[in-house]
Amino acid sequence: MRPMAIACPQAQEFAKAVAAKTGVPFADTKFTTFLNGEVKSKIMESVRGADLYVFQDATNVEATSVNDNLMTLITTLDAANRSGVGRITAILPAFPYARQHKRNGREGLTAAWVLRTMEDLGVDRVVTLDLHNREIINATKKMTVEIVYATYQLIAAVLDLGIPLSELVVVAPDAGSTMRGQLFADLLGTDFAIMSKRRDYNLVTRSARDSNIKSMNLLGEVCGKTCLLIDDMIDSGGTIITAAECLTNNHHASDVYIVASLPLLSGSALDSFDCARAGGHFTRMIATDAIRHPNLWARDWFIKASVVDFFSDVLGKLIKNESISELLDSKAASLRLLRRHE
Repeated sequence: MRPMAIACPQAQEFAKAVAAKTGVPFADTKFTTFLNGEVKSKIMESVRGADLYVFQDATNVEATSVNDNLMTLITTLDAANRSGVGRITAILPAFPYARQHKRNGREGLTAAWVLRTMEDLGVDRVVTLDLHNREIINATKKMTVEIVYATYQLIAAVLDLGIPLSELVVVAPDAGSTMRGQLFADLLGTDFAIMSKRRDYNLVTRSARDSNIKSMNLLGEVCGKTCLLIDDMIDSGGTIITAAECLTNNHHASDVYIVASLPLLSGSALDSFDCARAGGHFTRMIATDAIRHPNLWARDWFIKASVVDFFSDVLGKLIKNESISELLDSKAASLRLLRRHE
């Protein structure tokens, strides 16, 4: 099957950068948004029998909402499936509705529904970065879900800071980040600390300034140390900023560096981080470019850990039907990097 790629509007820049490194041709596509908000996707050239790669930056809310982005993806996949393609791979740097992966009472399991919907639309494989909870992949019948991690890229950016590893402490800002934080601490050979938080679930967090977090406690020692606050996703920034303030104000950390795979930074989050930086609560943020966010990239406190080459490597192996196990094992690659750093 000949490889071809198409990209929804939100993912055009990322997709073309990835595809350019592998020589995958793009099929011309047309997207129409009607006055009432309905979306129509049309592939303008033949993709019959193609090995088709569909890119969407679904969580990019720079100009449209996650719901609009998801609907654009759905209509694009439907158009592709009805065009006689041979195989469909959806490349979603950030998975939409990933945080709705478990039920409490009369709630939906929307993350699983998104996966099943894509499978019903003929998707054979999904490739995504740092899925919030990998257990949702069990919702599919046969569709393959490949979860890649930016551990190598983030650790490389940390090493570029030039801070002696003996001065670092990796800190998980909440229980959900414990495994990720422990992995970074083990790879870097640093101490590890955990923060526990209490929320008022009668309140909904809409920004870091009106967070529903009522208290935070630290398990570990960070006094005089440089802290790496590790998380997978940052949205409003409430948890991370509260944790950074706690580390600097209450536990006398010398510096705080925020490290994350998926910097959503929705709503007024950028303003909140500007204030936190001005207040001396963190020094820099290191995060990937999986989500297009020019306003974030322009901040002098932001360090971009690019995953374009990484996704290009994944795409290249998928096109050749080669194993991507080595690319999925970010721990092995990170250890090789650290050995070269010694």
